[in-house]
Amino acid sequence: MKEHLLQNTLIAELLNTPYQKPLSKKDITMIMGDLIVSQCNISRKAHIEKKEVIISTKNEKYKEILKSVFHASILSQILETYLYGINVFEINWERKQGLLVPSLVGRDFQEFKFDNEGKLVFLGNGYEEAIPPFKVVYGIYNQSFRAPYGESALRHLYFSVNVKNAGLDFWIRFLERFGEPWAVAKTQDDPNTLALEVSNMLNGSTAVIDKDEEIELIQPSAKSDFKNLINYCDSQINRFILGGNLTGEVIGGSLAAAQAHNEIRSEIALSDERILCYVCNRVISYFKALNGISEEITFSLFNEDEPKNELATRDKIIYEMGYQPTQEYIEKTYNLKTTPLTELNPKDSTKKEGENNKDSKLVKNSLKDNLIPFK
Repeated sequence: MKEHLLQNTLIAELLNTPYQKPLSKKDITMIMGDLIVSQCNISRKAHIEKKEVIISTKNEKYKEILKSVFHASILSQILETYLYGINVFEINWERKQGLLVPSLVGRDFQEFKFDNEGKLVFLGNGYEEAIPPFKVVYGIYNQSFRAPYGESALRHLYFSVNVKNAGLDFWIRFLERFGEPWAVAKTQDDPNTLALEVSNMLNGSTAVIDKDEEIELIQPSAKSDFKNLINYCDSQINRFILGGNLTGEVIGGSLAAAQAHNEIRSEIALSDERILCYVCNRVISYFKALNGISEEITFSLFNEDEPKNELATRDKIIYEMGYQPTQEYIEKTYNLKTTPLTELNPKDSTKKEGENNKDSKLVKNSLKDNLIPFK
């Protein structure tokens, strides 16, 4: 019975779909070619890609160079680390404006492995080859003892995409074979003669039959709906990449559900952002080391669509408690250019300083007096 079911049926595709096998380039192309996977991947990366790149340094030359290094294309590639588990980039160095400037090139993660000492080695030439210093940088998504090369989303998506494709293939074959109406003829005379008439009718447009004969066109129907299987696979893909499928789970709209969905998306986006910042700051550390730069340079992202109201409220409370944030902190946190008040009007500053000293003496003297005179 099982062998009969396995012949040219969707069950064969389901039972023969491996999960733990290493993904080939063909498998990866198949997964990434799926429209739902592609759409969800774009949506997930868009949450980070809309942010502005901030290179924090006082040297405008360094800032200009590094912003050209971390262009939109390379940032988009780094944000796909979650797909592969480990995402490796080769660094090519070129001298520009008297400095060694990095250029990142994405490499196939399957060409690298960790050796017994935990160092990344290159396998592209057929053997383990040590990688020179400052030559490679990589990001890892959800690395653990059971997943030393990170957790690959492609491995989780393989089953859903493969089953979805098998369902589509089976459904198309079904429609091709049974989608057209069936011509059913009834007669009490020679059935072969009537069958010939029906065949001529299907190939042409007319048929001549006796009064007692009958031809009926029946549209085949099936209780099994493969569209439900495809929709289920799409829902699982959406849920896995984006952290949920709000449109498929919420009926009638719900603000609480929408807020919870956005929180899930934010947590996933924050994880991707941390990997992106780690890789870019790692490249910056190489840039500083090779060029003998000692000043601090950092990579971060700023989203103008998300004003930091909570952080601003906290800083205001801290300021009212008597603590004043530094100019560097204000510029870095809120992405603002500030000028100290003393630079705007030094004379007024000197005058105010004298007045403040005078006021401080009055305050000190007033502390010696009782608030309510004793009688």
